[in-house]
Amino acid sequence: MNISSRTPEGWPGRCPTCGRALKVEPSPATRDATCPYCGSLVWLSRPGRANRPAARTLRLLIVLVAVGLMVGVSRSAGSVGLHGPELVALGVVALLLFGRRLPEFGRWLALPFRVV
Repeated sequence: MNISSRTPEGWPGRCPTCGRALKVEPSPATRDATCPYCGSLVWLSRPGRANRPAARTLRLLIVLVAVGLMVGVSRSAGSVGLHGPELVALGVVALLLFGRRLPEFGRWLALPFRVV
């Protein structure tokens, strides 16, 4: 079992409690380490990368809210599901968030225009 350690070649980060910049080597399984200055537990993302799970979760949440709003609009209009303008709006949301169509929406998410 590897423990986190303070090394010159560690991952750069910043302690959210004391605000000091630090370079530590986190434990491999959880990517957490202890701040050498104040002793707080710090979670670090990989160097040069954004915190992808959080960003992915935020994008998914935005898409789900957009889908929920669009389904609500369709239901209030007397039909259930995504049709016409609502489907186009969802396609635009996906394009703005991800820069492309979402493969997981596959068959039912088709943009009526081509993006170059």
